[in-house]
Amino acid sequence: MAHSPSPTRRRRSPRGPSAQCALDADLRLDHLADVARLESHRKEIHRPLYHVHKWWANRLGSVFRALVLAGNSPAGTDLRTEFYQPRSFPGRIVLDPFMGSGTTIGEALKLGCQAVGADINPIATFQVEHALRDHDETRLRSAIDRLEAIARREILPLYRSSFGGTPAQVQYAFWVEELPCPSCGANSRLFDRWIFAADAYPGRRPQAQAVCPACSEIVAVDQRRQTATCTACSHRFAPGSGTVTRSRFVCEVCGRTARILDVLSTLGGPPRHQMYALMLRLPDGRRVYKRPDSADLDCYARAGRSLARSRLPLPTARIPRGHNTDQTRRHNYTHWRQLFNHRQLLALGRLLRGILGEPDAAIRESLLLVFSGALEFNNMFCSFKCDICSRTTSCAHHGRHWKRTRGDRAAAVVPS
Repeated sequence: MAHSPSPTRRRRSPRGPSAQCALDADLRLDHLADVARLESHRKEIHRPLYHVHKWWANRLGSVFRALVLAGNSPAGTDLRTEFYQPRSFPGRIVLDPFMGSGTTIGEALKLGCQAVGADINPIATFQVEHALRDHDETRLRSAIDRLEAIARREILPLYRSSFGGTPAQVQYAFWVEELPCPSCGANSRLFDRWIFAADAYPGRRPQAQAVCPACSEIVAVDQRRQTATCTACSHRFAPGSGTVTRSRFVCEVCGRTARILDVLSTLGGPPRHQMYALMLRLPDGRRVYKRPDSADLDCYARAGRSLARSRLPLPTARIPRGHNTDQTRRHNYTHWRQLFNHRQLLALGRLLRGILGEPDAAIRESLLLVFSGALEFNNMFCSFKCDICSRTTSCAHHGRHWKRTRGDRAAAVVPS
């Protein structure tokens, strides 16, 4: 009969005076918790420079710096102090045969080690190779300046708007799926709630932006309150509710309900989308929200006509069957191209055409890697985070968390 050890008995650790390095001794890294927490909270800002592309299991650079440092420091080293010191270990070799996004490789190189990495996934090897490649800085800056000129000339005009007669730049366009009611045939917008831009901590910043269900005007509301009144039409509504409850939606015209997937199965393609709000950046730096007017809708329509006449490098492949892709296919998205709206395709296609025209092969491939990574946040499946004026990606989890309201960011944002 097996006996569990007494809770008061402590097993003797094999680590002791014979430990050769700090990694062999009792390793305490609790002092790095704050650094690791900061890095993991806002990866798009605090992540290491070599993480230039989406990867499903990006490890924290701060943690791996500590591990590589401990493995090359004698036992008894004060890692709390050493972590922030410039250290180099020439002649030491670090091997990572499953390098993934290259965190181990990048941190080993920063500590002066010779690093050897490999991975069965070609995307991993491609991104690590180009993230760590030593480019000629002058030629790289020249290539980036050329792409910025393309963005100013060919992309920024696609996102022009105005606010109260003042010229403005579109930073985000907000879209919502529409489905026809099987009872009356009228289109209904699939809002989980009428609020579309709100801080994650309403107690600290209660003001939010909502769309009026009666007149579609954009209304500033207090998300702590259960009701709000539209300033344009005086309609009283519950901003925290919407037309969707779990898998069903209620028709905005006849009031009958229907199952979303049942209606989708009758369509010949993906659901339609309606652009219902814009977030603009004014010349003085202020951000404001507005309902798209006729000029905004015409601007988007012109982008669609330009796309139809263009001969841009655009995706044509079908979305293959798979555990994750089937979640997308169930909503009638069959081609990768359908994950972008017309303006996004036009803007991204022009940017890609500029990258493909880069004569330096190494720089061109590195720019393609960055472009590929940017697609994660420039598609029709991103949602909006009001508290940081940023967007979250549908690829944040292995299983897609389906969003019916989306935030479409301007494909190119350059200093004005």
